[in-house]
Amino acid sequence: MADFSDSSVLKRLEDILKATSLAEGYYKDESKTIFSFVGLLSNELIQEIVREVESKLIDKGLKKSTVKRTFTILIEGLQNAYIHGLQSDEGKYLGLLVSNLGEQVHIQILGITDKKNFEKVSELVKDLNSMTPKELKAHYIDVMTNGKMSAKGGAGLGLITMALKSNAGIVLEHHELSDSRLVISSRLKA
Repeated sequence: MADFSDSSVLKRLEDILKATSLAEGYYKDESKTIFSFVGLLSNELIQEIVREVESKLIDKGLKKSTVKRTFTILIEGLQNAYIHGLQSDEGKYLGLLVSNLGEQVHIQILGITDKKNFEKVSELVKDLNSMTPKELKAHYIDVMTNGKMSAKGGAGLGLITMALKSNAGIVLEHHELSDSRLVISSRLKA
């Protein structure tokens, strides 16, 4: 059980997504917002979200390569939120904002974590962001062939894949939720 109330989580996630959209200049601009969601996460919902976002990107006429990168980032990011997110009394929470700015798709994924996990993820993201595309690809291959798998099934492969597909690395932030819990925010561009 987590030490936060479910109603406060929903409000906090909504506020963070609103702040991002205000800062990037597309708040309440429906022509730029492809998909927005705050609520409980499930495997079924992941599939629905990915299908809907992919369909909307195709309808907007975005390049096939952009749609594919977005699809991959969403699958990996949403699975990470589902597998690694902290459980509340109601379930696991997700905040998601997908926006289209020119030829790029901006993706923000929010989940709930503890401080220890955030520090671990932050170090990994820092390392990934410091790599060249060639180094990142070599690292991915090395982890795939020699990496140690965790109890939850990964060796950071989801984050590595997201970094590979992002046009600008992973911007990782955190926002306080309680004394021991954080909202983790991952922002990427496809």
